[in-house]
Amino acid sequence: GHGGSGGADRTTHRRRLRTARVLHARIFRRGRVATDAELSGAELVARYSPAVVSLSVTLRTEMEGSGGSPEETTSEIACTVVDSGGLILCWNSNFSSGRMADLFSGFGEMASRMKVQPIEIKVRCSGSDRELPAFIAASDSDLDLAFVQLEEPPPAPLAAVDFARPAAVKPGDVLTVVSRLSSAFDFAPFYDVVRVT
Repeated sequence: GHGGSGGADRTTHRRRLRTARVLHARIFRRGRVATDAELSGAELVARYSPAVVSLSVTLRTEMEGSGGSPEETTSEIACTVVDSGGLILCWNSNFSSGRMADLFSGFGEMASRMKVQPIEIKVRCSGSDRELPAFIAASDSDLDLAFVQLEEPPPAPLAAVDFARPAAVKPGDVLTVVSRLSSAFDFAPFYDVVRVT
């Protein structure tokens, strides 16, 4: 009945509190912040997933000279906050016509006539159901990077990843990637392990 459900909820809450305390104790070892190399995958998710946000991107795609109506599509992508004021780093191919050209490269001239324009970008931050409007502030097609900026300052400073101190990597190194699943999975954070080749 209702009482049983409440007991289960309290048990779940206590379990989550214990887990949070264990993670906190392990991330902050002996009064210092643990290095990434000392952390497990779950601990890395706890440390970095707040800086991983979900973008809802609506693109308008049209074929030049076709006379047809443009098509609008919306997709979800995971990106990384790099400044607490709302600057977000993404792959530029999520927004550019180059992506469509690659997809339709086998169609010859048709691929070059594809025009793709982002018409709406909304950002869902960690722990929030609000979608904040944003725009593309800068992009580099050679590096395939784009910076997206919130249109208004966030209600509170966002968790951000500091890329000012990059780690040196070499072929054969194992990296842990922290990201988010789609809305179908409630934007749950996850991690994956990849090897530099």
